[in-house]
Amino acid sequence: MFNSGSEAAAFLFSLLGIVVTGYIFAWRGKNAIARRIGSVMVALPSALVAFVGTAGYLLPALRDIRAFSKADAFAAVILATICAGAWFTAFRYVRFAFRKEHVK
Repeated sequence: MFNSGSEAAAFLFSLLGIVVTGYIFAWRGKNAIARRIGSVMVALPSALVAFVGTAGYLLPALRDIRAFSKADAFAAVILATICAGAWFTAFRYVRFAFRKEHVK
């Protein structure tokens, strides 16, 4: 997907910038529409990271669970924690975006 490490880093930093900007809009926005848009801006990249992490890395790593060493098990636990946190963030901000009264 990326030809060099600098392209991957640029992609990750732009994704992080979108999430931070959405977070600022979601919690500091002056009106409800800005807060809803900010919540969606946080939810979509979080869901993308969670899906890619779960489907692309965690599930293939768990296929060969019988051959795990202690280091592999520790890495799988760390990866599962990161994926669970990203899923939690995505669901939380989707809930904020679609509830009827968007209270500050």
